[in-house]
Amino acid sequence: MAPYRVTALGDLDIRAPGLTATDPAGNASDVFANILVDDTTDLSDIIYRRIELFASQILFTGRVRYRLDGGEYEEFGFGPGVPNVYNPSIPWDQPTAQPITDLKAVRSQIIRNTGQAPDVVVFSDRTADLFTGNQQVLDHLNKLHFVVGQIEPTRPTGTAQWLGRLLLPALEMWAYSESYIDEYDGETVSDFVPPWAAIVGTTQPSGFTYFGSASQVAGDQGFEEAYGVQLVPRLWYDEHNETADYRLQCRATLCPGTSPHGR
Repeated sequence: MAPYRVTALGDLDIRAPGLTATDPAGNASDVFANILVDDTTDLSDIIYRRIELFASQILFTGRVRYRLDGGEYEEFGFGPGVPNVYNPSIPWDQPTAQPITDLKAVRSQIIRNTGQAPDVVVFSDRTADLFTGNQQVLDHLNKLHFVVGQIEPTRPTGTAQWLGRLLLPALEMWAYSESYIDEYDGETVSDFVPPWAAIVGTTQPSGFTYFGSASQVAGDQGFEEAYGVQLVPRLWYDEHNETADYRLQCRATLCPGTSPHGR
């Protein structure tokens, strides 16, 4: 992923009301620096949003579909059996469902398969409602004075809402309501976390590589590489057209691989 922005000479004349070119903070170099700061924020948001989209697609469909520069589409996947899905023996919309037991089983399964201990579960709005209204969950939360978990809704930031923590199993709980429009047809609206799903994972991974190396051309010096860097900036100038191109590059690995260096 490598989104970019172009800054033209005229952009340097755009200043806040009352700010002139003679002011210390209003000269062209400071205006350009502020533009780069804003562009870095915007481009990084674009990258992280794309990573979120791809992560959702690979988790729930087993494949990623994206559009190439020419407008055509390309897709790839990891084949059957990826990712692992746990289906509870009793659906959570049934009165006899046991979500706590299911989450314990999922956590144990992930530890056996990966060696990583999950510490977070992300519900869709629907599964969050089913979970918090389930009798087994209520019994655990209200059992005498023994606090197994806690439900503490907080004011959400955006569309993510923190629900609290469970101690058995040890998981932090979130509900996520965000959706996206599929760029393939421009009409289909899908949830990042489908209504029937909950994601169990870890926020403290170790021994895995999540970002690959990004190669750049360094003028007459050939190629230079930045290894394992999350975001790689690049700035170059077109003196003939009096513009500056600013690019932020990222090579996120959708299926994290073990790093030989243990980083």
